[in-house]
Amino acid sequence: MTGFNLSKPVALFVFNRPELTPRVLDAVRSARPPKLLIVADGPRAHRETDPSRCAATRAVIESVDWPCEVLREYSDVNLGCRRRV
Repeated sequence: MTGFNLSKPVALFVFNRPELTPRVLDAVRSARPPKLLIVADGPRAHRETDPSRCAATRAVIESVDWPCEVLREYSDVNLGCRRRV
């Protein structure tokens, strides 16, 4: 995607994919939206790796480096796609 300035807000839904999130954020970065809403579901109780993977995914968002209002809506528990969205 080539760089352009997007004038509308963007909502980004994340979960436990720290290896994929930087690629998605790079695409969003190229559009430079003025407002970014991050919605993150919490870790699943029965998955040992979820807490660290969710935390690593959320840490990626801290690399937003363009003038942008970042709003975060993070859940501490896993709600699943239906209830989270």
